[in-house]
Formats: sequence, structure tokens, C-alpha cells
Amino acid sequence: MPPVPVGTSGFPTEGDQWCIVNALGASGSLTVPAGGPAPVFTPGQTGNLNVMFPIPPPAPGMTLAIVFDWNYVSPECANDPTYNDFLDISLTDGAGTIFQNLIYRDTYSTTLGAPATTPEETGIVTAGFCNPPGTLEEMPIGAPKTAVINIDPTLLGMNNIFFEVNVGDGADAAYSSYAYIDNLTIISVPILPTITMSSPAPGQTLIVDTNLAVGVDTFNVFNFEICPGGPGSGPAMFYGFCLTSPTSINNVIQQLLLPAFAGNPFHYISTNGAETLGPFAVQPGLTLDAICIQIGFGGLVNAGPVINYTTQ
Repeated sequence: MPPVPVGTSGFPTEGDQWCIVNALGASGSLTVPAGGPAPVFTPGQTGNLNVMFPIPPPAPGMTLAIVFDWNYVSPECANDPTYNDFLDISLTDGAGTIFQNLIYRDTYSTTLGAPATTPEETGIVTAGFCNPPGTLEEMPIGAPKTAVINIDPTLLGMNNIFFEVNVGDGADAAYSSYAYIDNLTIISVPILPTITMSSPAPGQTLIVDTNLAVGVDTFNVFNFEICPGGPGSGPAMFYGFCLTSPTSINNVIQQLLLPAFAGNPFHYISTNGAETLGPFAVQPGLTLDAICIQIGFGGLVNAGPVINYTTQ
């Protein structure tokens, strides 16, 4: 394979071996819905990588995450309803059944920018159909992206799992998209406390915290300043919250200062691995971000993912 021009792709990240999955030569002719999911396809209709990927059981108190470097380039036009090429990276049974989707992109993905600089296997960036802006590429352009995704707990310890990459052409195969894959591995990560919210009846909110360490301070923190980049896209120092105003900062501080007692949705000492709080009477129509945080012995902070919820 000819070398990729230096400084254009960021690959390889180590050594000189990586994988390019190209839809060139596949039959294409697929009808791809805007924004996915990937259509049903048969062998030969996509560029395909299918690797057996057995998943070991995790250590106690831990779970597993899949890690890989990737990139995606499409010469199609943005938001193209007909020639909607796609990338699908999933854990599958190796025969078409998806157990867990890891990454999906098509021409409607807002994470794509132009013009692309990452070439296909001959060292050339496929010419874009729409010029300007040119060929689309996952941003930041010209650099590998690293995915770290928790594996679905139902798949842990399963041997007959496949890591599968499909790159498909929407409608025709004249302008083929391609993807890069490198450094595929599994890592062990702590199980994170997780908050979920639901409405058992209008005007009521039920909170369920799961994956809890027992006997430590547990906080549910709510923030009405919504991150424009989506839940958890705020600074790491704020555990993914966006806190740009004094009002937001003070609101969070006041919640953290509340005393702990059983049934308190803001602060309690966990007695089980899962805790149900409420339901509580809450005004409908409030949109907020929420996170569950545990502060263990020695001050160790374990913060879960930020969720977004609108009260019903």
C-alpha cells in the first residue's frame, strides 16, 4: 500500500499498520435514512471489516470499555437525501445482528466538516461531489479520533462477539466513502454511579441511582444551564456540567451543601447498590442536566455520566 502523505491523516498512530475500510468496489445501491440507522444490507453491498472480538468478564467493581482510533471520510454532499453514504461501527454476532452500535455517521452528521485531508489507500483524497465545500471528514480534520465506549453489560463475558465496520454507498457507488481503524483494544474502567429520571405520573419525577458503592456520600446534582454541545460536554473540572453564570454555580454549590438523610434526592448515604428516590412533585416542562456523584473514603470522587431530562 502506498504511504499516506505525512501530516495529512495523523495515521498511523504507532508502527506502520492500520486498516482502511473503503466502500469502493461494493455494490452500494442502498437506501439510507437521514441520520440512520444503517440500512439492512447483504454481504458485498458495503466495505466491511469483521473481526472476532471475544469479551472477557470484568474484575469485581469494574466494567469494560472498547477503545479504538478511527476516522471517516465521505465525498458526498452534506445532508444528501439520496446519496447518503454511511459508516456503522458495531459489536455484532458476525452475521448481521447488531448487539451494540458504537459509532454511526452519514451525510447528516453534524460532526463532519470540509474539506477533507485524509486520503484513501492510494494516498489520494477522493474528490467531493459538492465543491465547495469539498469532501467531508470527521472533525477535527486530518487527525485520528479516539473512541472510548463502555461495553453493554449484557455482552461482558461473551466469546462469540465481532467488531464490525461497514461503510456503505447511498443509492450509487460512484463516490465511495472510507474509514480508518487502528489500535483496537479493551480496557478496564470503574463502574460509574448513574442517575436515571422518569415520570410515573404527570407532575411527578422518580429518581433511580444505580452502580453505587455502599456506605458513602451520594449526591444527585441538577443544573438548569444546558450545555449546547449536549449532556456532559462541559469542562472536565465541572464533571461535564456547563457553569458559566454565577446563578448556575451558586445553584450547584447550594445542592452540595445540603445535609445527607435517607430519601433526600440531593444527598444521602448509600445503603444499597441501587437506590430509588421519590416520586417527587415537580413542575412539568423543566429541562435540566443531572449527574450522580459519590465521594468515598479518603475523598475519592466517582462521578457518573451527565444526563438531560425534561420533567413531565
